[in-house]
Parts: sequence; C-alpha cells; structure tokens
Amino acid sequence: IFLSAVTVEFAAIREALRKGFAAPGREVRAAEDKEFAAAIQVVSQDGPEFKKQGGTTIEMLHHLVGASSLVIHIVGDQIGGLLNPDAVQHFHKNYSNLAKQVDQIVGSPIWEKISYTQLEAYFAHCLGKKLLIALANGGPAGNSPDSLEQLAHLNRLKAQNIYPDISS
Repeated sequence: IFLSAVTVEFAAIREALRKGFAAPGREVRAAEDKEFAAAIQVVSQDGPEFKKQGGTTIEMLHHLVGASSLVIHIVGDQIGGLLNPDAVQHFHKNYSNLAKQVDQIVGSPIWEKISYTQLEAYFAHCLGKKLLIALANGGPAGNSPDSLEQLAHLNRLKAQNIYPDISS
C-alpha cells in the first residue's frame, strides 16, 4: 500500500493510516519513509533528485507506485511541491508511453503546474493500480491558489472517470 499525501498537511493522518493498514505480509509505504527519504538529495532549488536509482523523484514515485497494489491518495487544501521541469522532460524522454497516458489526463502544458502528490494519483491510474481517493476535511475549500488547483486536480480525475462525482 502506498500512502499519497502532502507531508506538511497530513503527516498525522498518514501515520494513523499506516498503523491501521499494517498487517503481517502487508507493507505500507510513503515517499517520506526513511529508506526512500535517504535516497533523495536536494541538488538545486528546482527540486530533489533520486540518487538511489540514479534518476529523478518522478522516477522514484513511479517505482513506489508501481510496486504497490493500492494507492491511498489523500486530498486536502495544499498541493505540495510542484514538479521539476527538467525532471518532467527527462520522464517524457525515458518513459514516453507512461508520459503519454498522464498527458491524456493532465494535458501537456499543465505538467509544470501539478505536484508530486497529484502525479502519484495519475501514476496509480495509468499503471492499473487500485486508487482510493480520500477527501480530508471535506476536500479542498476556499479560494487560495492551492485549493483551486486541488479542485482542478479532482476535476481532471473526474473527467477520466477515475474519481466519481459523489455529490450527485
């Protein structure tokens, strides 16, 4: 199980879920886990790089989501860190088929406006993983740029029938 959540906003919720889903033979992971956090090295102000596999954070998340049977994606008001544009170009070049699938959801010009946490949900869908989307505190609220982008993220998921509209 992979827990997808903005660290600052949901550290406590993520840990509660980790404990709740823990069972013999079931691994519950998050990108912030020690083994993965140790593999991240900040190389510039543009974002972290994944040095364990010799690639980018996007590649690390691709690996983590791909190795999971379920992704629990917690959506709140904050979007988290935005994708590194150089890493997006690298991903398009080296993972063109998966990048094209994500393009169909987010649209090419929008890649630079989405966050690593949002990308985890798109990866789960494109890789055929079970995706559970949970709205924390009722989901994004307000008119802040982050809240509006989170609403746009949910709408992108709804447009692809990834996230059902439960309000109707």
